[in-house]
Amino acid sequence: MLQRLLRAARLASVLTVLLSSVACNRSGSERGARKAEHGSPSASKSAARPAAKSSASKSSRPAPVQSSVAADVTAAPADGVDAEPARGAAEPDANVVAEPASALPPVARAESNEVEPAVAPSIAVEPEPVVVDVPEVAVEPVHTPEPLAAAVEPALASEPAPSADPASSDATPASEFHLEIAAPADAPPPEPLAKGSADAVAEAVAAEGSADDSPFDVSIGATTIYQSLVTGDHGNDALVGYLDIVAEAELAPGTTATLEIESIGGNGPDADVPSFGATVLGWNSNAGSAQDDDGFDRVYLAEAFVSSDVLGHDWVLDFGKVATTSYLDTNRVANNSTGQFLSGSFVNSAATQIPFRGAGIALTYLGSERYDVRLLAVRPDNSGDDATSGVFGGAQVDLFWTCGDELAGSCAVFGWSNGAKDDQCGFGLSLDQDCCEDVTAFARVGWQDEVDVAPQAIDTAWSLGCECRGPFDGRADDVVGVALGMNASHDSALDDETVYELYYKRVFTERFEATLHAQGMNHPGGDPAEDQVTSLGVRLQFNF
Repeated sequence: MLQRLLRAARLASVLTVLLSSVACNRSGSERGARKAEHGSPSASKSAARPAAKSSASKSSRPAPVQSSVAADVTAAPADGVDAEPARGAAEPDANVVAEPASALPPVARAESNEVEPAVAPSIAVEPEPVVVDVPEVAVEPVHTPEPLAAAVEPALASEPAPSADPASSDATPASEFHLEIAAPADAPPPEPLAKGSADAVAEAVAAEGSADDSPFDVSIGATTIYQSLVTGDHGNDALVGYLDIVAEAELAPGTTATLEIESIGGNGPDADVPSFGATVLGWNSNAGSAQDDDGFDRVYLAEAFVSSDVLGHDWVLDFGKVATTSYLDTNRVANNSTGQFLSGSFVNSAATQIPFRGAGIALTYLGSERYDVRLLAVRPDNSGDDATSGVFGGAQVDLFWTCGDELAGSCAVFGWSNGAKDDQCGFGLSLDQDCCEDVTAFARVGWQDEVDVAPQAIDTAWSLGCECRGPFDGRADDVVGVALGMNASHDSALDDETVYELYYKRVFTERFEATLHAQGMNHPGGDPAEDQVTSLGVRLQFNF
């Protein structure tokens, strides 16, 4: 009987504990539901915190039953206190939330009279997806030069793509744009700007601007010529120096002033072997010493004149001291003794008894692409007396044409009359024609009245030749020239003078060139006893 009562008491106590546990679980669930509805912060914290660990996992064996009623019931840990996990037990899932152990009812085992704690129910909490609003950024295309694009593209290709995971700490915000421009590997490092260099650059720019705005333009030419007569009984070696300074200044729009100063030292081979000619010298057109008796070179005024388009843009009026050969007997490839042929017969016609320079006036019409017209009046006497008497007058018409697309040609027809020499007159013809891109041929012929004085006793003269540019590979600026001419006299006692020349000009820079000359004459000056005379020489030209 007593045993029955004890069993009934035990059963009653177990039922009491079970009922109280169920009531606690129900009240806890209701409280959790109300907190979830009102958004209690503690609910979100408990969802993120790991579940409490029950003390039931501490031992794998149940405790033995005690002799008292209270000993038969296993006490649960207090609320908020975590129990120590059992050895070898697996870590609980972070997403599982467990109720406190005190709310878990024990399970009675009637067979072994032992009580087993109930297992806490698992609640799986799924995280809600997080939506991040990414602002749209409009990026306009940038047009970069090819060298810069070549440097930018590798840098852009090496940039990692932004992560799509918004929770990733390495994700790049879409509103940020990062561009890194890398210089090419072979680019030299920039030179540091020297102190004060900005001022130096400003001064240089100012100086350049002032130089461009300057109305003055000065050019200087210095020529040195060595010639040696290598045939016959002539052993003369001649050296000639020639200095030419030209200054130009703009006086007003369309009006310029020109001043030319010359100095010559040495007479060349003509002092030993004279040739025909009055205006020009046969061997060296640059010769004609201006030395004093004491040996010092004199500097003299060669030209000084003013040019103006006062009569219209198609007309040029020159007045002052002018050179007659600048307006008469012109030629593109046989008219310059410092850069082309050296013999006087290939610079101007020997049959032109005209004054070289003098005070006068010249008028040129340039209004047509097909022709030019030049008129000239010069007083040969530099004394200034009788300025209106003994005037030399000349005129020239230049004709221009083109054969095909690029082969240009011209012809100068000129005539003159010298009032200082009993109105002696003459005329001439000078032609030049491009045969191809690099070869230009020329021809010249002249005639004048009979002159009885031996040095000027020429009534007809002719010459022809050609100029070849770039004769060798890699020497596009070099020039080769060859010419042949004859000067004839009406005097039967004088033979015809034959002249020939070959030159090769080597251009080193725009300021320096050297020319080798080979010249020859048959019967120089009409002398029947002088068969053949040959000269070899070199000309050095400096231009500043």
